[in-house]
Amino acid sequence: MRKLEVLCFIAVVAAWVANAPAQTPPAPTPPPTTAPGEAVETEAADKAAATVNGHKIMDSDIDQVIADWKARDPRAASMPEEVLRTRVRPQVLNMLIDNQLFGEQAKKAGVSVTDEELKDRLDEDVRTQVILRGISREELNDQVNQRTGKTLDEALAEQLVDPRFRLAILQAKLIEHKFVEDTRITDEEISDYYQKNLTRTFERAAEVKASHILVKVAKDAPEEEKAEARKKIEKILTEVRRPGADFAALATAHSMGPSAPKGGDLGFFKREAMVPPFSEAAFALEVGQISDIVETSFGFHIIKVTGKKEAQTTPLDKAKDAIRAYLLNQKVQKVRQTYLAELKGAASIVYADKELAPPADRPATLKSAQKVTPPPAKKAPPVETDTNAAPPNKTPDKPAAEEPPQPPPTTPK
Repeated sequence: MRKLEVLCFIAVVAAWVANAPAQTPPAPTPPPTTAPGEAVETEAADKAAATVNGHKIMDSDIDQVIADWKARDPRAASMPEEVLRTRVRPQVLNMLIDNQLFGEQAKKAGVSVTDEELKDRLDEDVRTQVILRGISREELNDQVNQRTGKTLDEALAEQLVDPRFRLAILQAKLIEHKFVEDTRITDEEISDYYQKNLTRTFERAAEVKASHILVKVAKDAPEEEKAEARKKIEKILTEVRRPGADFAALATAHSMGPSAPKGGDLGFFKREAMVPPFSEAAFALEVGQISDIVETSFGFHIIKVTGKKEAQTTPLDKAKDAIRAYLLNQKVQKVRQTYLAELKGAASIVYADKELAPPADRPATLKSAQKVTPPPAKKAPPVETDTNAAPPNKTPDKPAAEEPPQPPPTTPK
């Protein structure tokens, strides 16, 4: 599972829809909504696609996963049947086999997950996101809403009852239970991570939130054209400064950029995110103030600052729990792959169709699993890919830039 920043479980195969590689590391194929062997109704006779330690995984189990995926992702509906047959089905079957093997081990170890643990895990995921990405819960809510059309609380409520989420947490808890030393996080590791990622992750530059009205004119436009554009922006400025003027309404009516429908709202941005003349003017204003006319290479602007965030550094004491959760997840994922290879190497797995069978795995060796009492409500953080790397850029995602992106600096939208 990936970070909560996504709150979506997008299959690897989603990248194939566009016939292009994924832009970010893809999430694993979603686990099934029904347990292996609980077949959905099909017109054709159901048969076993594979047998794992005597347990049958049916063709209908694979069909159900694919059907659920298509229901969640409209792009999947147009995927060619050849791709579904040769690439998706083997991947889904392999995932179902993984789930069966982990389920067997969890039952033997007496490891299970309660609803309260799932809720605690989601709460921790949100706290980890806020700390490691340097954003507020409100900003996270805005990002989730932009991507899913849901509030953060709505998305969390859906994830809480998602069987795929329960399976992922169960597997993480099993690994923490069996491989205590392999998943142990020391204070030294936490401190080391904090120092290595201090500038990138835990120091936050000052930001301002602003709206603007833009009258575009090319940098090399004739003087007559520039004069006409200036005359227009001067007239708008007069309207803006009238008592009771609605800046957002005037921006919607007059601004010549994509942010016009949003009342010119640019959201929060750092100084280097905008071209220097714009940033200098915006950062010099107090909240509620309106600028004089600002000229940039893209035209003339009127800027209104609506919010400010001072530069700040998250102290180690405040970041410690989030770092521990992040590093724990790195270790859990590393152990998971090796442990899974061992389970497959020791299991009896029979494929009904050789096209569905993956290449033979070569199990690696783990430290000896320690026999301990199942830990209470351990909550592994979302999956990342590099223990030594910082989490994804902490700057909140924004709509596509209205002018050329950084670098060079963007102009306001």
